[in-house]
Amino acid sequence: MKWKNLSRFRGDTKRLLLAYRLHAWRENRAEQLGRPADSVLKLGVLRDIVQHIDSGETGIVENTRIPKELRGKRLQELLSMSTAPPTTAELEELSLLPEEAPKDSKRELMKLILMVVLNERAEECGIASTLLGGGEMVANLLRFGQAAESPLTTGWRTEVLGPHFATWAAYDGEIELQVGGHSIIIEQKG
Repeated sequence: MKWKNLSRFRGDTKRLLLAYRLHAWRENRAEQLGRPADSVLKLGVLRDIVQHIDSGETGIVENTRIPKELRGKRLQELLSMSTAPPTTAELEELSLLPEEAPKDSKRELMKLILMVVLNERAEECGIASTLLGGGEMVANLLRFGQAAESPLTTGWRTEVLGPHFATWAAYDGEIELQVGGHSIIIEQKG
């Protein structure tokens, strides 16, 4: 199950449950037909169905983005997916849905991590951390990524900070941070 695609409906139980059921139907149908899931029901269409399910049968039938199969012979199945009460198994599965931190808090945490790395590298090299750059430079690097003309990604600072400093700033996935003794290990996950 692609949790990332369900998390947008986290606050709306009815829509979250429908999105979960549509994902499951999509995966099962794709397996039955031996086709990729996206060819059965595109994610954008799945989200569209979930967003507009309250418009009822008429709204579904008139939405030409929804595959004919779901507007026709499977219409009642689709409508029952949106009204049937959740099963215990569904509730257990949905309880595993991870909370996603807001982008701002991820960026703020990454800024703190990169500032620790910057300060540690400055200390190792015997130079003032302010000479390397401050919090504003790190914040701009995080905000604009590697596309930004940042002093942190060019010249002698790259030598001091290491080649991965800018890569970590641009990475939007999960990271693992290990701190031991005087070393910090940052690994990208996924």
